[in-house]
Amino acid sequence: MDTDTTPPLWLLLAVAAANVAALADLPYGYYQLLRIVVCGAAVWAAVACHARSWTVPMAVFGLVAILYNPLFKIHLEREVHSVVNVIVALLFAAVAFAWRRRSVQ
Repeated sequence: MDTDTTPPLWLLLAVAAANVAALADLPYGYYQLLRIVVCGAAVWAAVACHARSWTVPMAVFGLVAILYNPLFKIHLEREVHSVVNVIVALLFAAVAFAWRRRSVQ
């Protein structure tokens, strides 16, 4: 039985790219979908970090999941949310490559 809880590399990179795309002026529906996708991916990544006993990344992904949750929206100014989108994109990309590097070694 495979107990690997790691999200696939393509998903983490797609979430990173979606956050970068959110810097453009897109329809509001895109941002609603982004909240759902990022929240879900962040929860999955937090669980995977917990399985590896990575407490700091687990907490960071937990905060990302709270920030992007689609039910109880946290409203930020557009400029602040743009910075958050870039940081979250970098976080997902960095973790994707860290997990890939560890699986190759």
